[in-house]
Amino acid sequence: MDNYEVRVAEIERKKAERQADIKRVIHEYTTFVMTEFLSKEDLEILHENIEYFAYGQSDLYKPIRSKVDNSLRSIDLMHFVWNIGERLGISLIDRATFIHTIFPHELKDASIKYLAKNLRTCGVCKIALDIQHRLKYYCLLIVVSITSLCWFAACLTKTMLYMQKDKLTFNDLPEVVEELCERIASMETLLAEKLHQQHNEAKKDTHVPMTVDEVCEYLGISKSSFYYKAKHGGIPIIKQGKHLFVYRDELDKWLESGRKGETPISIEEEHARMLATTRRKANPKSW
Repeated sequence: MDNYEVRVAEIERKKAERQADIKRVIHEYTTFVMTEFLSKEDLEILHENIEYFAYGQSDLYKPIRSKVDNSLRSIDLMHFVWNIGERLGISLIDRATFIHTIFPHELKDASIKYLAKNLRTCGVCKIALDIQHRLKYYCLLIVVSITSLCWFAACLTKTMLYMQKDKLTFNDLPEVVEELCERIASMETLLAEKLHQQHNEAKKDTHVPMTVDEVCEYLGISKSSFYYKAKHGGIPIIKQGKHLFVYRDELDKWLESGRKGETPISIEEEHARMLATTRRKANPKSW
C-alpha cells in the first residue's frame, strides 16, 4: 500500500512538472509572438490571463487591446488561442471565450459560438496556425523510411543469395543500391504529393450563398440582430427578389475587418436602436 501511494505521488509530480514545462513554453511563445502587437503592460496582463486560462479561472480574465498602429485581427487571435489551447488540452468553447473576453474590441463583431467553430480558419494573417502538419509529415516519412529499410534489408538478403548462386557479383552492388535509392526517393515524392493533395482537398470552397437562418446560426445571433446589422453594420447582403443571401467568404472578410471606429454596443442598446428605426409617429386626428 505504501508503494501504491509513492507511485501515485510520483505520477502526480511528473504531471505537474510536465504542465509547468508546457506553460513555460507557452509563455515564451507568447512573449515572442505578441510583443510587437501589445504594450508592455498589456503583455504582462496577457501572461496573467494565460495562467487563469490554464486553471479554468475565466472569471479573472482582464481585457486588453492590441496597438492601434499594429493591431491584431480576429484570424490572428483565433490562431493564437488555438496554438496555446491545443498544448494545454482546453476545449474549443473555452478557447473562444478566452479571446472573446480578453480582446473585446478586436472581436466585437464575433460571437463565441462563431469563434469556436472557426479557430482554424486559414487566410492572410500575422500569427500562423500551428497544426503540426510538418510533424505529421515527418512521422509518415519515418514510417516510410523504416519500411524502405526493411525492404532494403530483404532485397540485400535476396541479393546475397543470388550471389551465392553466382547470379550476381559484388560489382553489381552499386547498381542494386542505386535502384533502391531511386525507389526510396520515389516513395518520398509520392508521400509529399499525397500530403499536398490532402491539404488542397481540405480547403473548401467558401464562396457559397447562405440564407438568413444559416447566417444567424453561423454567427450565433438573432434574426432581428441580423437585419439591424445588415442595414446599419455593413453585412454584405445580396437581395434576390424578397430573399436575402450572404456569401460565406464575404461574411468572414466582414468579420475580420472589424468595422474599425465603431463603438461596441450592448444588446439592449441595439434593440433600442432597432425600435427607433421602426417606430412611427401616430397620425394626428382632426376632431
